Amino acid sequence: MRSTVVRGFFVVLGVFFFLLGSIGVVLPILPTTPFYILAAFCFARGSDRMHRWLLSRPGVGPMLSVWEREGAIPRRAKQIATAMMSISFAFPLFIVPELPIAARIGAGAMMVVALGWLWTRPEPRPDPGT
Repeated sequence: MRSTVVRGFFVVLGVFFFLLGSIGVVLPILPTTPFYILAAFCFARGSDRMHRWLLSRPGVGPMLSVWEREGAIPRRAKQIATAMMSISFAFPLFIVPELPIAARIGAGAMMVVALGWLWTRPEPRPDPGT
């Protein structure tokens, strides 16, 4: 049994990561999915109720459930993430033409690493019922 302090710490961290992920929904430079995965991880260790609540959220819950069960990311989610990252990378290049080359290269490198990680994750196994 985890102590109340440790469980409380995980709940606070889970709320923090959930809020960051929620900000990422509207702020394209901030990723959403990794923060929701971290929130689910923290809630699973801090509060069964909060964990169930997060997994019941439409749009997010099914993907998090697949991640927890299989460590998999659906192809459609990968495609959307790739498109959003590409737009988020390209947009500042046109808006801020004086952006230093080092910043452009650094942002591009981070995007390539993130996309490499994303596309090497397995896709969910087909549902045997379909």
